Amino acid sequence: MLLNPLPFPNPDELVAVYAKSPTFQESSIAYLNFLDWQKDNHSFASLTAFRSDDYNMTGAGEPERVHIHMISAEFFPALGLQPLLAARFVQKKTRRVRGA
Repeated sequence: MLLNPLPFPNPDELVAVYAKSPTFQESSIAYLNFLDWQKDNHSFASLTAFRSDDYNMTGAGEPERVHIHMISAEFFPALGLQPLLAARFVQKKTRRVRGA
């Protein structure tokens, strides 16, 4: 239940799409599969990828465990947002690796 509307334009037009596997009702997909979905998309205004994970950040001082979010280049434009501090993402062509 949402008590407040989501903080971006047209939140009622957002959907999440997952793969389904025998062990998971909602499963993430490989990035190359996402690129295929994106290329073949005829149903949505745009498709964007989002994934969360935990990593060890190292550098000066002790390593620290951080929770990160990986997003595709279309993420902010799909939400109607402009990042304030980050440089704009540049979408580069992604090649399929032979045998992938």
